[in-house]
Amino acid sequence: IDPSCLDSNSSMKESDEISATISYDLIQQNKRKLAYDGQSDNHSGNKEDKYVHKEYPCDHCDFTASEAEDLKGHKESKHEGVRYPCEQCDYIAARAEHLKRHKESKHEGVQYLCDQCDFVAAYARSLKRHK
Repeated sequence: IDPSCLDSNSSMKESDEISATISYDLIQQNKRKLAYDGQSDNHSGNKEDKYVHKEYPCDHCDFTASEAEDLKGHKESKHEGVRYPCEQCDYIAARAEHLKRHKESKHEGVQYLCDQCDFVAAYARSLKRHK
């Protein structure tokens, strides 16, 4: 029951109204989930949705990525031998994002400070692990 459909003369008890509201909300959530899964048309009539889980398998090995960009990075580093050397030291990264993170922490002084103690991390993931 859509709670907005109840008229002011309704004899529903408050607990029944709460149950009806919760049931209606669950139905609406399930409808949204179906839309996100691409199982129901959205307003544009397009069944494909950005929330649909996709897999991108590597055609050279058993690796499977959940993002196309991750598959591209995997292929470059594992199968094509692409490397990203640091211009300021001897570090060589397998991926561009690793080189960027290296430069920030080692050469640009980027630091991640804990807001609860004096811990200082060179990488965001280190601070997250600390907390």
